[in-house]
Amino acid sequence: MRWPTPFLCGALLCSLTAQAHECPDAQPAALTLPALLARGLCLDPRLAQQGFELARTRGVVNEAAAARAWQVSLQAGPSASLQQGSGSTTRSATGSANLVVTRLLSDGGVTKFRTAQREHEAVAAQADLDAARQDSLRELAGAWSDAREAQAVLMAARSSLDAARAIDEIARARFSAGSATRVDVLSATASLAQAQREVVTSEVAWHRRQVVLAERLGWPADTPVVLRGDESAWLQSLAQQVGDAAPVLSSEQHPQLLAQGQRLQARRAALEVARAEEGATVSVSSGTGPNITRSNGGLAPGFETTHRWNSQVALTWSMPLSDGGARRSRVAQNQAQVDSALAQEQMLLRNLREAAWQQWTAWRGSAAEVSASQAALNAAVAAEGAQRGRYLAGAGTLADWIGAQSDVGVRSRQAAAAEQARFRAAVGTVHSLGRLTLDLQP
Repeated sequence: MRWPTPFLCGALLCSLTAQAHECPDAQPAALTLPALLARGLCLDPRLAQQGFELARTRGVVNEAAAARAWQVSLQAGPSASLQQGSGSTTRSATGSANLVVTRLLSDGGVTKFRTAQREHEAVAAQADLDAARQDSLRELAGAWSDAREAQAVLMAARSSLDAARAIDEIARARFSAGSATRVDVLSATASLAQAQREVVTSEVAWHRRQVVLAERLGWPADTPVVLRGDESAWLQSLAQQVGDAAPVLSSEQHPQLLAQGQRLQARRAALEVARAEEGATVSVSSGTGPNITRSNGGLAPGFETTHRWNSQVALTWSMPLSDGGARRSRVAQNQAQVDSALAQEQMLLRNLREAAWQQWTAWRGSAAEVSASQAALNAAVAAEGAQRGRYLAGAGTLADWIGAQSDVGVRSRQAAAAEQARFRAAVGTVHSLGRLTLDLQP
């Protein structure tokens, strides 16, 4: 396969060269998941680097295939000579120009196998680009999920702070009325201080996630980011991709397996190149051009000028006889590289299968975790309401109310973490199967 010159850039590579001006826009004050994925993917420098590597490998394919094409060159230059003998001296100056056309007719398959090797390397580079794209999508989705969790935790912490302030005010009012003890006031004050501390900690975590998002999207690190919408639509698409069946890896669909398989084929082609180098080569060449010679000497006085037009055709056969064992050494080296690539393919398949099963298992259990955490949150909210009513009615203690309110905050954070863990498990499962794309539709 020869890659057309205009195609060396490729659709993705061409877009990367102008990405600073053509990347999709995203608004920090209303950042959505689709906008984050589209812009973050466009700005990922790893994709640009891999795109240029892909262009290089495609150019190498053309270079390898060109060895069997006609080679045309123009050769020109002067020469001078001086001959002395038998009492005479002859001086001559010659100028010549030749148009030489050469073509390799046969090289035992060296060019054929070398071109095949470069083609496999180009396909592997394309698969590496696809794998890098999926890696970038997984990281961007993870950054979104981490930010969503941090945002939910901050909202829960602020809600707990509002509740702690209300409890503190009620405790102080009842203490002033003589219906609460000093211990109740101190307990409420301690709970308020703890709630304030949790808000500060949650704000720091949220700002850290904002920095990650800003850096990914090419904004200043201190850019305030506000998340809009959720990941439910993408989660639905991911769930459809995962399905209920056990994960099955496909070397035709998984870019990492495809890339490693192509590298193995490239090493096998390189082995055939080394073996073919032991054969004979046949080439044909033809040249034509003028030759002008100006000479003097001998018995004739003055200078004599001769004009000639030279044409020649040559068929060359070459057979290597001995190179000290260098070719046999190259064959052995390439055979070892083939064996190594085969072992790497087997290790990669094992690791990917393990990762796919781990992610799929996490995904299968995530729905139950979300359901259980939501049920625990609902129970905690109901318990907090009951304890509040008991305390205000004089039947319960403030410590029980504070404890119930604290449990609501804990359960809220656990529910937010479970929801985002389910989303990350879905992303991880589809990524481990090599199917993660920006075009997933619910």
